[in-house]
Amino acid sequence: MIKYVMLLFSISLIACSQTNLGKADLFLTIHCKEVDPHEVVEYFAQLNLPKTKIKLQNDTIFFRCIPNFDSTHIAKLRKSGLKYEIYPIVTIPHTKYNDSLLGYSRGEILEVSEIDTNILKEVKKIPEIASLALQDEWFYWSKNTNMFNLNIVDKREVSVFSGDHINAISIGFEDERLVMEITHTKLGQKLFYEYTTKNTNKTVALFLQNNLIFNPTILEPINSTSVWITSVGEPSLFEAVVTSLFSTPFYDKVSIIDFDIK
Repeated sequence: MIKYVMLLFSISLIACSQTNLGKADLFLTIHCKEVDPHEVVEYFAQLNLPKTKIKLQNDTIFFRCIPNFDSTHIAKLRKSGLKYEIYPIVTIPHTKYNDSLLGYSRGEILEVSEIDTNILKEVKKIPEIASLALQDEWFYWSKNTNMFNLNIVDKREVSVFSGDHINAISIGFEDERLVMEITHTKLGQKLFYEYTTKNTNKTVALFLQNNLIFNPTILEPINSTSVWITSVGEPSLFEAVVTSLFSTPFYDKVSIIDFDIK
């Protein structure tokens, strides 16, 4: 089976005939701040993920599993409100860039050593950005290594994707590379192909549970049930993926204070 690989900033086709991901062990330490920890433990136990081990100490949960969500697990996440969305990224015109914005990265992302609210103010003044009338919450800061990236997401139109279009999610290794595999339903595959055809050569934002997890550029239409997403040497980016999946339905009531996958 040929699988597509969606790199952090590009999508490319590679031949992975009959290739399965190597299993990964996930270790989480979770603090329950606004929910009964026993309720969270029960929820994790009911997920029944492979090799699950759970230990509760006061308000802290120590959790271990192999992060492979098959169709049964995904169905449980859907009942808890699984959200899966893709939106276009707004690029900042090169002609409007000035030195006060500190730097350009890959054509659309500003890199700074610390979050500077003045940068955001300057970006919002750019006519091509101001004319879109984007809401404040559509400007996202994300951290890549030691740099902060400003991602501008256009959510004026409702995403055509939802949790109903995912059939399975697995996180594992291909050689030493950390990979997330999303398996779409038949309808999800059709929508993904149509979307990638329409948005070829455009940068998009992929969300799980309202968390921006990746912003790849679509290089070509993708018509495959399974899509591989890899962080290109930045495994810490998968923490957002894990947080999104494992905090459902408690994403605003718990915090993941330690994360490791190996």
